[in-house]
Amino acid sequence: MIEQAIRVRASLEQSGLDHGPISVHDRMVQLGLAAPSRAALARAFQASVSDGVCKEWAS
Repeated sequence: MIEQAIRVRASLEQSGLDHGPISVHDRMVQLGLAAPSRAALARAFQASVSDGVCKEWAS
């Protein structure tokens, strides 16, 4: 589920749209996807930056 969220986030960013946890959550719901909580998304996005490797581009 987090992997899907990271792909949705990258898509929003590439489109020039806001790509924070609330926007990603809302977009996933719009697409009919199972969405993690906004807090879980924020933790996952923070972890991807804290690791020193942007996991968004790893897939």
